[in-house]
Amino acid sequence: AAFVAYVTGAKGAAVLATTDTPDDLGFRIKTERRRGQTVHPYWLPSLGGLKYARVMRYTFTNGSSVVSLAKAYRRHADARGQGITLEAKARGCPQVESLRGGLMMCVWMMSDFANFKQPGRVPFMTFDEGLRRYRRVAEGAEVEKAVAHIDGWCRGGYDFNHPDTLPPDERLGGWTGMRRMRDGIRALGHSFMIHDNFVDYYAHTPSFKNNDGTLDLS
Repeated sequence: AAFVAYVTGAKGAAVLATTDTPDDLGFRIKTERRRGQTVHPYWLPSLGGLKYARVMRYTFTNGSSVVSLAKAYRRHADARGQGITLEAKARGCPQVESLRGGLMMCVWMMSDFANFKQPGRVPFMTFDEGLRRYRRVAEGAEVEKAVAHIDGWCRGGYDFNHPDTLPPDERLGGWTGMRRMRDGIRALGHSFMIHDNFVDYYAHTPSFKNNDGTLDLS
């Protein structure tokens, strides 16, 4: 399930948007110079059709905070049978307990997303350089618990060759470089996690078949 919440002003005026029909739900984030960012929910068609009624519920409150809104959503999730505690998660995956109170530290390896004015340029750093920078931040800030979230590690960089992402890009150091980065981060007592994208499906990849996709965003 998903939710969107806004809170503003000293009095904590807020709106919480929840849904009982989260399937096919998406959110568009719009940025305007004067109004800032707004979030707009929308539903995709179910294989080209409108299969069921879509419902979005808005709750308006005062004296709210980020924490109180998160707890309100938790009550919504619990009522739908979707709530799960950290203790329950840890029973299925004991490593969860080791992350309690930790941080998520993202390392961006390679992407052309930030260079729209230079479409032929793909900035990147190697796995060895990523490890060096990660150590510097983690040790300097005395971070004891963390998940290292590695983005843009795959062939061609971030969100580029799905589903044919392997091997890790050779410009970054390939499998050998990734292992060094993984081992170095684990030596700090931190968890190592690589980003993947299980919904993107790109037409230029060898695995692409035109009839296998469910949504064309080209």
